[in-house]
Amino acid sequence: MSEILSYTQRRVLEAILALFQEKNKAITSEEVSSRLGDLKPTTVRGAVRKLKQLGLIESKPGPRGGYRPTVKAYEFLGLAVPGTARLRLLEKGKELSVLSMEIHYYPDYIKIIAKCLTIPRYVRPVEAVEIELLPQCRISGELSSINLETSEVIIVARRLSK
Repeated sequence: MSEILSYTQRRVLEAILALFQEKNKAITSEEVSSRLGDLKPTTVRGAVRKLKQLGLIESKPGPRGGYRPTVKAYEFLGLAVPGTARLRLLEKGKELSVLSMEIHYYPDYIKIIAKCLTIPRYVRPVEAVEIELLPQCRISGELSSINLETSEVIIVARRLSK
């Protein structure tokens, strides 16, 4: 599907997702235009028409309206749908709050970059973890790297069936 979107359409989609994550409300074309800086609201609305046709966003007209990303948009960009991912530290029996997750698929493994609310100092690389992408996918692996400043962890994993 990536060939279907133009460069501008992809930028608009990414901006809508980022703004929606920040504000948790419908996003207007003016907000997207302001975020991107070089696109006018009319250009944004043109890109949105295609995104709506593909089912990547939904819109609500009116003064309290705007655009919201669909589950298909998160899947298209390889991101975890908010509220559907859990990251558990197996040895410590603790769970980290995941804000967003990028998933990169390779032939032999999966690389996951998870942005967490916070990462406790006791979390160390090579720790065994389990990621559950609700409702059906469970991924088991180990922490490859941890960035305490940005609260990001990189996990290298292999896929397990549930």
